[in-house]
Amino acid sequence: MRHRQTPTTQSGIFNIPYENLVVTVFTMIDVMQDVTAYVGIGALCFGIGLVVGYMLLSRYYNARFIYVSQQCADDDSIIPLLNELERES
Repeated sequence: MRHRQTPTTQSGIFNIPYENLVVTVFTMIDVMQDVTAYVGIGALCFGIGLVVGYMLLSRYYNARFIYVSQQCADDDSIIPLLNELERES
């Protein structure tokens, strides 16, 4: 007669022998910890993306504003500003 092993646990993971296989069972705590970690990483990446996107768009539109304002000063007219508004809309 074969000796039956008792389930061994390592941080909530149970290795249960079943005939010639060892079935690994994850507890709900392990699954929730994984989900929480992935959600946290996703939220962090989303926040970083928002900040970087804002910084890049701010830099782009500030450069466009400086260029258009210089054109307005050179031409002594608001026509370049109106052209830029038409281009952006």
